[in-house]
Formats: sequence, C-alpha cells, structure tokens
Amino acid sequence: MTTSGMNFWAECERVHDDHESVMADLADLAYALDSLERYGRSFAQLSDTGDLYRYGVRLCETIPDHFSREETWLQEEVATISPELANFAREMVYQHETLRGELRDFRSALEQLRGATEDELPDIVAGVREQGWQVARNLAAHVALEEDQLRGFL
Repeated sequence: MTTSGMNFWAECERVHDDHESVMADLADLAYALDSLERYGRSFAQLSDTGDLYRYGVRLCETIPDHFSREETWLQEEVATISPELANFAREMVYQHETLRGELRDFRSALEQLRGATEDELPDIVAGVREQGWQVARNLAAHVALEEDQLRGFL
C-alpha cells in the first residue's frame, strides 16, 4: 500500500490519537506518583494507592496493544517509504520491546503494592515510585520521538 491509501492515513490518525491518549494517561500516572511523593517514607495508607494502581494498570494493559498495532503499521507501511524510515521503524520496535519489559516490571511492582502489609508498604511504595517514574519518562520520550520523526504522517 502506498502512503496515499485511505487505510494508511486512517492508521496515521489512529496512532496520533493513541499517542495523545498515552500522554493523558501518563499525566494521570504522574499525578498519582506526585501524590505518593508528598507522603514520603512515612506513607502508610494502602487505600491512598488506589489511583496509582488504577492508572498504572491501565497503562500496562493498553500500551502493549498499541505497540502491536503500531509495529504492524511501522513495518508494513512506514518502513517501505525510505531506508531512513525503515531504520527508524526497527529502532521503534526495539524500543517497544524495552518498554514492554519496563511495563511488566512496573505491573509486578503494582501487584506487590496491592498485596503489601503496612510494614512492607514504605519500601514497596519507594520501588513502585521509582519504576513508575522510569516508565513515565521513557514512554513520554518514546512517544515524543515518534511524533517528531513521523511528523507529516501523524
């Protein structure tokens, strides 16, 4: 298919819309992480981690599907346009694999948070906070790079 095909342009729009949703989800996650940081090491209320858990799980569940759709589009459509975009598509697929690993680790930490006792909570919250910020930074940078490099398509 060429870039003039209706499906190509519809997929461009979908990827851009997905990116906007991801950024909104990352803003929600950042808000929840900021809320945890206000409590510091003395944080002791498991009930106050609900937003973090909800926002984190939403990202962990939705991003892999987005990556899969995007990889098909990148490899089958974008990579055929030029050698430079083919290299870019390969790099994005590589970054997706790295980010999938970070999301799996973050999801595991979120599950530990959910099952934490009051005594375990401060250490688990510290780990979740660290992993959450790592995911947020890396995913935001990834989306920004895609938007920048694919400007004109998205």
